[in-house]
Parts: sequence; structure tokens; C-alpha cells
Amino acid sequence: MYNVPYFKAENNKAVIDFMRAHPFIILCGCNKNNQPVATHIPVLIEEREDKIFLQAHIMRKQKHTLAFEENPGVLAIFSGAHSYVSAGWYEKKDVASTWNYQAVHANGILYWKDDNFLYALLEKLTANFEANPHSPALVEKMENSYTKLL
Repeated sequence: MYNVPYFKAENNKAVIDFMRAHPFIILCGCNKNNQPVATHIPVLIEEREDKIFLQAHIMRKQKHTLAFEENPGVLAIFSGAHSYVSAGWYEKKDVASTWNYQAVHANGILYWKDDNFLYALLEKLTANFEANPHSPALVEKMENSYTKLL
């Protein structure tokens, strides 16, 4: 990502607020042969002891899951608003057009948790994104035989 100081957020709160406002991320990594993989997932963000933790669920035994097991170093990309900016709009016309966008890149290590943690996380994820305590799509309303597959 371009590293231009005057386009950067001025404080960590602004960055975390942006991440919370755009929780559907692209999670990128590489397998043991350095072949890139990526998946699109919703995340919850927790702050603990001046660190940011992303919590998410990815389906088991997929190409990206197997790669993340082999190499847990990941890059999470949060994307926001974006727009093409034509140089035709500029007073000086002989310059390049550009693309304005908002994004946060966060790198870290992916950690796998046990089934109990996963179930509790799925409860939090669905409660957060359903935003309706009566939704039939809440994990606690699903059959055990189904949730064991997650």
C-alpha cells in the first residue's frame, strides 16, 4: 500500500474505528510453497493490552484454511470507500489520474482455537451481524448436528 504521510489516519482510534465500520475483510496468506491464498470473511475486533485481535471463522478443509495451517502469517485488508479521480477534473490537465480509496492493512499471526471457543465465537459473530436477538439464524437456534460441521 502507498505510504504517503498526509493520507494516513492521525491516530490509532481512527484506524480502529475504520476497521469496525468495515468488518468484511480479505484475509491473505501463503501456503508452504509460497503460493498466495485469500478468503473473504467478517471479523470482530477486540482490543486487549494495546493490541488488536481479529476474531473470525473460516470453513475447515478449504484451500485457504490448509494454507493458513501451514503458514499462519496473514495480512488482513479492510476496504472502504473508493473512487476514480480523473485528471480531466484538474486545473492542470497533463498529470496522471488517480484512485482515491480508504483501506487498512493489518498483519499478524493466525491462531486456531478449540471447538468450545469456536462455538462461543460463532454466537458472537451471528449476534453482532444479525443484530436481532429473535433471528432464527442465531447459532444457538441451529441444530447441533449442523453446528458441529462448522
